[in-house]
Amino acid sequence: MEANTGRSRSDIQAWLARDADRQRLEADTERFAEILEQQGIPARTDLRLVAVGLITGQRQELEGWRNTNVLPVPSSRNRAAMLRELEFFMRNHPKGQWLRYAVVTFGERVELFGDLRDRVRVAHRRISKWASWAKAEFGVHVVDRHGELTVDERLSIHPHSNVLYYLERPLSKERWAEFLWRSAQKFGARWQDNGRVRNANEIVKYFFKGDDLTLMADLACAVPDWADGAFDPAELAHMVAVKLAAKANKGRSDRLPAEAFFGKALQLVLDVAGDLRRQAAAGASHPLVWLFHEMFGLRVATPMGELRQFRAGLRIGKERVVGVFSPETGYGLRKVRKQTRERTSEGIDVLLPENEVLAFTLPQPRFSPYAEPVLLVRNFTAQPRTRLGALALNRMAATGEKAKEWWNKAGAPDPKKLVAAVNGARAEAGRQEETAEGGVYRSHYYDNCPAEAGAEMPFCRSDGSLVDRRTGEVVFEPRSIPEIDIFDPRNWFDSSGTQWGSGKRYQLRWHYDSAMDGCWDE
Repeated sequence: MEANTGRSRSDIQAWLARDADRQRLEADTERFAEILEQQGIPARTDLRLVAVGLITGQRQELEGWRNTNVLPVPSSRNRAAMLRELEFFMRNHPKGQWLRYAVVTFGERVELFGDLRDRVRVAHRRISKWASWAKAEFGVHVVDRHGELTVDERLSIHPHSNVLYYLERPLSKERWAEFLWRSAQKFGARWQDNGRVRNANEIVKYFFKGDDLTLMADLACAVPDWADGAFDPAELAHMVAVKLAAKANKGRSDRLPAEAFFGKALQLVLDVAGDLRRQAAAGASHPLVWLFHEMFGLRVATPMGELRQFRAGLRIGKERVVGVFSPETGYGLRKVRKQTRERTSEGIDVLLPENEVLAFTLPQPRFSPYAEPVLLVRNFTAQPRTRLGALALNRMAATGEKAKEWWNKAGAPDPKKLVAAVNGARAEAGRQEETAEGGVYRSHYYDNCPAEAGAEMPFCRSDGSLVDRRTGEVVFEPRSIPEIDIFDPRNWFDSSGTQWGSGKRYQLRWHYDSAMDGCWDE
């Protein structure tokens, strides 16, 4: 605890970038949770906590999320724990430096609303059978299987697994070639040995990528009954174009820009949106709801052999693997005892005791680049109305004073000045982001809209209506917008007025009447 308090591994700018990623993760989780809940699937627990920084005094409310990999926050938490345990295992196993990994795929991609669950279960059974065979025939010890599902631009799903193993003894070239060939025959699918593992991150991936789930949710907005926001084909096409460019640029030295794929991407977006509408009309559920049901109860990762024994030992010993700072060796991993919940013989409030401390975490850079101990508190209040609540608050303050001694010993900056610096840097980053977005994205094009000489251009809303900027009066309402088929590429134009072709950025053209033809809304 003392060794990590007040330590920093990055400057404020790098920390802000990671904090922005965390905030996006939380925002995506909130969005996906609401989608599940609208379909009757509970996505939250009753546990509501407040994280309290013992040094900075900063607080953050924490939502209690259901432990499902469809929600990014619990998925990230699960991945972090598995990653630390695997790294510790690799560093301390006699064969750790000789661990290898292979990627196994299982046939064709699974179409959206297909039998994904059965495909994944069959794949897991094949890996288990192969592991037993590989050990008996070649002395290959499999220690981990970590699954991953990737989603392409058509929302079809590619299930595959990363398999971690080591050789009990070296194999001759002939035996090694035989092992690889027979393994591929066993799986009946693509099998690729990727050599020795350099980093545990190569094995422990996110089961679902957040961007893939976002693409699913955004495309689902094409269906009115599923929509949780506006359906924006142009913006989605930019996302899909990035995916297409990444595929096309593999192994290329002359990398192609994402803009080169925009036309194809927009056509794909319109095609998939049309397919989703037809599926919804046939009774299909929201893609994220389908994904939740397909994967419910299935194991994302399965420790095998010695890694399974190692993790079982952690549970029995009530231990966990954490990152710890040492002045001699820097940051490393160590097994520590889990914090047990404190019990008291004093009387407690019957309902929701105030300031109930459920966990006292190891130092973490939650509120600044410098690590500080954090308390997870249920029913937190700075103005308790009960004796136990006041007592708990006093004990937090006393613990904070001890933590400040460790903080000062590490040479960390003054907490108040640090908080002010973080807030200032965050505000400046926000201003820069707004300026950058204003330079890259324009809400509307007005160049072709007719206007009286000297008159201020009206504001064009997303529904196509025009509003006088000075009075707020609606001066024009389009008559034929409901008749526009947004899934027809013939209704799409680029900013120069050219119909569906090679323009870099396309908009749907709202057809008002001959006098207003040429107004754009992107």
